[in-house]
Amino acid sequence: MKYKGILSFPVLTQLQRDNKRKLDKDMGIGYSGNLLFPPGDPQIAKIQKEVEEQIANKFPNGAPKNLTRCFNKYSDKMDPTKAYYKPELAEYYMLAFTDPSGKYSPEQHLVGVDRLPIIDNAVVFPGAVAWVVANIRAYSNPKKQGIGCYINAAMITNEEPPIGRLDGAPTVEQMFEDIDEEPTFM
Repeated sequence: MKYKGILSFPVLTQLQRDNKRKLDKDMGIGYSGNLLFPPGDPQIAKIQKEVEEQIANKFPNGAPKNLTRCFNKYSDKMDPTKAYYKPELAEYYMLAFTDPSGKYSPEQHLVGVDRLPIIDNAVVFPGAVAWVVANIRAYSNPKKQGIGCYINAAMITNEEPPIGRLDGAPTVEQMFEDIDEEPTFM
């Protein structure tokens, strides 16, 4: 399925993945991220239906109490005591995706609106608008049971994020807004 949302905690490029691994090699971080959907987005009902269908198919006697879900309300999943928590997103929904199979490759599966591979990693940031092609599936192993979302490809749209950058980084325009003339050198 294809979902359009706002990226949060995106790890979609080799550079981002390598930097994450330098922070904690034991985490085993691959490619992953979250897509945020504003309240009222019609995709929310569609995703909820897919999750419920997966639960019904995998767990016909009902969902286990410790079931992990890839789709949650932001305020239900994020810890409000952490610095990264954004209260303005409390009513948003969040779809967490990952690539445990190793099939996702940024060189082949991360593109811009021109369908060409993304070369500039700076366009993949928290708050960027993206399309993500992913599958929602139930899983069960000795340690965990849940509903996961697995990424196949992503397309960065270059649309202006409606909620701004989530990492707080200023845009180039903001950094140089006070300069109104061409620089001259003496």
